[in-house]
Amino acid sequence: DIKFAFNQWTLGEDFCKDVLEITEEQLSDVTFDMLRHLGFSREQITEANDYVCGTMTVEGAPYLKEEHLAVFDCANKCGRTGTRFISARGHIRMMAAA
Repeated sequence: DIKFAFNQWTLGEDFCKDVLEITEEQLSDVTFDMLRHLGFSREQITEANDYVCGTMTVEGAPYLKEEHLAVFDCANKCGRTGTRFISARGHIRMMAAA
């Protein structure tokens, strides 16, 4: 998640306080969202996260044919945008066959 790159431990506590004008109270609040505080919308954060960290799915990959997607299927949807999955039993059978 891109939010892990924007926190007081990565940027430094002094920088967050002095330059970004974030209070000690905000920095110690586990629900504080630095990117939202800096003015980014949820949509912008999601787009940046997908670009930087990936979508965690091969669905929609530019050079992967639709008929080849099944080989990557597993027992849960992959990533925030993934839609494909197989049953848990099917996943176990595939792993046993490997």
